[in-house]
Amino acid sequence: MVHENIEDKKNISILFVLAILIVVFDISYMIFMNNRDPIKEDLPNQSESEIKNIEIMMFGKYMDEDISWRILDKQDGAVLLISEYILDYMEFGSSSDWDSSAVKKWLNDEFMKLTFSDDEMDMILFDDEADSYIFLLSAEEAEKYFEDNDDRIAKGRESVKEKDPYINRKTGGSNWWLRSSEIDSNYVPLVFDYGHIRDYGHYPRYNYGIRPALWVKID
Repeated sequence: MVHENIEDKKNISILFVLAILIVVFDISYMIFMNNRDPIKEDLPNQSESEIKNIEIMMFGKYMDEDISWRILDKQDGAVLLISEYILDYMEFGSSSDWDSSAVKKWLNDEFMKLTFSDDEMDMILFDDEADSYIFLLSAEEAEKYFEDNDDRIAKGRESVKEKDPYINRKTGGSNWWLRSSEIDSNYVPLVFDYGHIRDYGHYPRYNYGIRPALWVKID
């Protein structure tokens, strides 16, 4: 009888351990399934750009990193590009006036010289509407060329993320400047970190993201 009781206790212990393992496995599996991204799981070898069906072009190099540009439009042998990621953070300027802004001067002077080779600069076309070679999108263009708020969310590159204290914890996105409008001389339009366009703007002295845009001749 004593031996039988010992065997019974061993069997009960084994069953108890197995039950615990099954419960732990079920919980772990449920957590995994809830956290997985079904699109990325089904397409493990595709980049985020491929999943969104976005055309990407590599062009230039900023801070020793190749730049990925999103193709927004194609016209007469040229493509309109915007950086896929926020390349840097800076103030727009002392006012909302695009023509006299610090960011316009920086894009067409220091940024252009640091980023593009002589051959690449020969491919960049002047944009009459922005009166600039390198520019920021207008609010109208940001509305036109992106599908929705999610599509407009932009993240800073790893090398510059520490410059932005306002990164959205949910989206990972940052605010990024647009080209100024005439609505109010004290405000500059921008895209929020969750993709919404604020066309009536924000104070130009904030350090927000810069996503340069430009037309490049490809034919």
